[in-house]
Amino acid sequence: MKWPGVIRMARDDDGPGIGDLFAACQWNDYGIDWERAKPGGWWLVGERNDQIVGAVQLTVSRPFGWIGNLLVHPSERGRSDLGLAPALGSLAFSLMAIAQGMLLKNGSQVMVGITHDRTWLELLERYGAQSMGAATLTAKRIA
Repeated sequence: MKWPGVIRMARDDDGPGIGDLFAACQWNDYGIDWERAKPGGWWLVGERNDQIVGAVQLTVSRPFGWIGNLLVHPSERGRSDLGLAPALGSLAFSLMAIAQGMLLKNGSQVMVGITHDRTWLELLERYGAQSMGAATLTAKRIA
């Protein structure tokens, strides 16, 4: 299932667009100043009609690579042919597949991420991920 928009690495000037996506998804961004965030090289974005409608943060590292903050605009979400609902749709799958490929290409051996969503956990397990057990996600504003 291919998403019909453009998926690309974020540029530093994409901060406000990613911030708008956090707001549209009603996802807490801890008051980030997206004007000065400079996300280039750290995020993949999905773009349609010159608007960022999906994003995933990735950190390429060895041996563990990180994928987090997968966001898809509500207008781009949809059911999946994988039998899991509510699914985020083909944009989410495309972002995850490209991010995983980038980690692999750059030497990561293990992809690490955090989810609290049971649907996503089931999907990730279907594709070979293993739960590392219960965890608490923490964040602290430092700037």
